[in-house]
Amino acid sequence: MNANTADTTSTNLTLFQTSVKFYFFVTMSYAVIYFLYTTLLANDYALARESTSDTIVNCFFTAAFVSAGSTPTELEHKSSLARLVLASHVTLSVILRVWMITV
Repeated sequence: MNANTADTTSTNLTLFQTSVKFYFFVTMSYAVIYFLYTTLLANDYALARESTSDTIVNCFFTAAFVSAGSTPTELEHKSSLARLVLASHVTLSVILRVWMITV
């Protein structure tokens, strides 16, 4: 095994770690976006619950499902802005998943 092979392996591992960090960042960012959308604008996604902590959990749950390529069955998007937020989340998640696969 020469030095070039070791450098390539460490570079690929670093790229993979970077892609996982981006994927985690996107999931957490959209959880915050869903929470702010639900609390400040409207409950278009039907995520609001009695307590704030339950609403936060629902937002993280939805962000994790959408990032994984699925949607919870109770997810409703009634407005155009809600559809735009959901479409941008799906698009960004797919791009990151493809990047993770190709790295």
